[in-house]
Amino acid sequence: TFKDGEGSGACMTCEPGSYKPTPGPGSCTACPAGMYAAAGAVECSSCPPFSSAPPRSADAANCSCNAGFSGPDGGACIPCAAGAFKDAPGSGSCAGCLPGSFSKEASAAHCDACPAGSF
Repeated sequence: TFKDGEGSGACMTCEPGSYKPTPGPGSCTACPAGMYAAAGAVECSSCPPFSSAPPRSADAANCSCNAGFSGPDGGACIPCAAGAFKDAPGSGSCAGCLPGSFSKEASAAHCDACPAGSF
């Protein structure tokens, strides 16, 4: 909670997506990208590994898996297996590479074309 100035006025709760770690007068600070906070928070929490959220996010559901990873918003993000990819952030699934393309590493955001003379 915070208070805009001195006097006997009521303290106010920080809005979702912001925090204030110390008591007393002052203002709340917005959570940076990749973090979130509920109303009245004293610190921001980090999104799960391999996910991100926009600045001022209010809860873990704002955390979306990065490209190359799949999972529910706010949940664990699993890398796409070799031979699969996911080209955008979000809760979508990984897709297999099309014929004539491949991804030999896990967590691919795109597939590469097969070299000439191969398929």
